[in-house]
Amino acid sequence: MPVRRDENTEPLDWRGVERFFDEYGCVMMDHPELRWYQESWGALVRSGLSGGTAFEDSEHARALLKLRAICLLAMYVGIYQQVPDGPELGGCFFGHPGIWEYLEALHMDDNMLWEMARIHRYLPEEERGTVERTDDDEEEDEDENVEILRDAVVELIREENDSIYQALAAHYGGTVGLFASLWNSRLPPDRVEPAEDLVNPALPPNAGLEYLLTSPELGERAEVFQYVDGGMRNWELDAPY
Repeated sequence: MPVRRDENTEPLDWRGVERFFDEYGCVMMDHPELRWYQESWGALVRSGLSGGTAFEDSEHARALLKLRAICLLAMYVGIYQQVPDGPELGGCFFGHPGIWEYLEALHMDDNMLWEMARIHRYLPEEERGTVERTDDDEEEDEDENVEILRDAVVELIREENDSIYQALAAHYGGTVGLFASLWNSRLPPDRVEPAEDLVNPALPPNAGLEYLLTSPELGERAEVFQYVDGGMRNWELDAPY
């Protein structure tokens, strides 16, 4: 989706998302990852992604900015979904608590989400005129309705992935730089390593970093790099596994 600024939409600054990332986006005990989220959100601010959307209505636009925060979180913890229980990666990611908890934490309204999904045509044909949850007393109908909205919201979130990835890659200096930032994000500042050190030892003659990062000898680092190189798209927002 092309970015277009709505002059009536106030940018969502770091203070508006810090608590969300701190509570849900960190895996390591001391939350060193929070530095990565802050720097990355700053990159989105500079690229216009914290304030520019294709929604002309300011309330819809503001809601989409919060969905971008969920997308950034999903992209980050996606590294743990590539290598579950990886000893080298460290930490222990137990899975997402569920999309509804994220939406509640960001104070998002169901009716607004229905409206956004309808505008983007992420609802089944028969649901496109629906802008609020059903009042039907049947529990089965309510469960189905909630599932429809969940799937539509996830599609809205996924649509932001590529724009966010492009902003991050530009900020961190390409795929290798973005990989290094993610790998180092789990470490305290005094243990951060440059990309070249992350791929040592044994650099073959005339082999670039990307070649070495896909080498099976590098184990988890290779899997994380492949995830980054693929656009950081292979993530899921399912409940805990």
